[in-house]
Amino acid sequence: MSTIVTESGSPFSPDVNVLKAQDTVGDALILKCSTVLGSILGDQPAVNVGWFDGAEATYVAEADTIPTDNPTPANIEIRTGRLSVLSALSREMFEQVGTASALAESLQGSLIRAADAAFISQAAPTPPATAPSTGLANVTGAVSGAEVGASGLDELIDLRSILQSNGANPTHVLLAPDSAAEIFKLRTASGANTTLLGAAGVDAPAMTILGLPMIISSAVPSGKGLMLDKGAILSAVGSVEVSTSEHVLWAENGISVRGLWRIGFAVPKPKRLGLFDVTLPTRNPISGPGTATRRPGPLRHLEVTRCMDTQALTMWPTAWSSA
Repeated sequence: MSTIVTESGSPFSPDVNVLKAQDTVGDALILKCSTVLGSILGDQPAVNVGWFDGAEATYVAEADTIPTDNPTPANIEIRTGRLSVLSALSREMFEQVGTASALAESLQGSLIRAADAAFISQAAPTPPATAPSTGLANVTGAVSGAEVGASGLDELIDLRSILQSNGANPTHVLLAPDSAAEIFKLRTASGANTTLLGAAGVDAPAMTILGLPMIISSAVPSGKGLMLDKGAILSAVGSVEVSTSEHVLWAENGISVRGLWRIGFAVPKPKRLGLFDVTLPTRNPISGPGTATRRPGPLRHLEVTRCMDTQALTMWPTAWSSA
């Protein structure tokens, strides 16, 4: 007598894989820059985080009565939203060598990009909606630091001081790629070859600022930066679910592949989160020799050039003239 066991492809063993978020999307900002408190399922449940404010300890002499100092209870709810991605392939394509792993990497990257964008820039939900969570750059009450420019890192030093005064212990600095580029260019002195973060062209720039790990992410808006305390950003993060089904595309002999990830986060004390701008240079929109001046006008002139058997198609606006 044989024992019936589950086999891949059987209706009693659907191809659903539940994976730990740290193992599959560990590079996501929400995992690097927040404190994960739990995992929940569904839009309605929430992680309710409570704390007490206001109690102050004092010296009390021996035999004296200890005064009562009742703290004020406070709480915040963390509601989650589900990030979802769905892909469809023919069975023949799905069964090609390497397709499954390549598709898994694609879904993983899609979930990370969506999670990073939401963590930084998600707009606040319109009441009565309570999800998705408000992105850090849109949190009401966050500290706005002075713009970081050619003078150096003084503005970031001041911002860190303010956050520390508010009870934060900053752990990370997040930067847009162009913001990071400008900070890397800050010199120790005018005309010097040494930058504040290392010798230009010699040393690899240190990925720290003021001793804080620096993360460069395209999810951060251009010219922006954040200074944060990982312990002051609370999150709920579920497992990553990847599943396949042949039923939806049965008539086409196709396979559907779905990726799901539920996340949510909150900043209980916004004054422990810092936002700042970085001065960006004004760049000439047309590269090449000469200078360009701008005049209003539509795109009209089409120019085709050929060099070493390579054809280049260039659309020149009549709004520009090159001197």
